[in-house]
Order: sequence, then structure tokens, then C-alpha cells
Amino acid sequence: DKFVLTADIPGMEKDEVDINVLNSDIEISAEHKEAKEEKEKDFIRKERSHVRYYRSLTLPEETVSSKVTAKMINGILTIELPKKNPTKVEEPAQIKVQ
Repeated sequence: DKFVLTADIPGMEKDEVDINVLNSDIEISAEHKEAKEEKEKDFIRKERSHVRYYRSLTLPEETVSSKVTAKMINGILTIELPKKNPTKVEEPAQIKVQ
């Protein structure tokens, strides 16, 4: 009844992760920027880091994008994607002309 997707995204906070779902496609992206500055008597050291993750997957079935849930605990992202229920095809009804 649903797909469960788990991804390790170490060093990221949940507000740095973006998830987009459309029909049977899902995109996961994350971006983290950090800058440090250390001032000493004879020098100044500046370090900057920039980390970006991106992954796009196609699922075997369409999902209900309005009901997708995601949670992130200790750098582990878990996404639950409910599958679309197949619509039942009704048999055509015969109507007698009077």
C-alpha cells in the first residue's frame, strides 16, 4: 500500500532537505554551507565548505503526492509514499430503449 524510502544524509538538518514528488517520480536534494574563521596573533584562517546532495528516482507505480510523509532523525531520512489505488473499471450497463 506504500513505498518506504530511506536515505542517509549525514551532516544535514531537516530544514536543509527538499523533497519533490510528482506522479511516480521523487527528487531529494539537500544543501549545507558552513564558514569558520579563526583569528590568531599572526594569522587569520578562513574555511568554507559547501555540500550538496541530489537524487532523482522513478517509482514503479504512481503515488499520492498529497499524502507523502517524511521524517529525519540523526541524518537518516525516511519517506513514506502511499501508492495510488487502481480505479475499478465498471462493466458497461445495457440500457433498453423504450
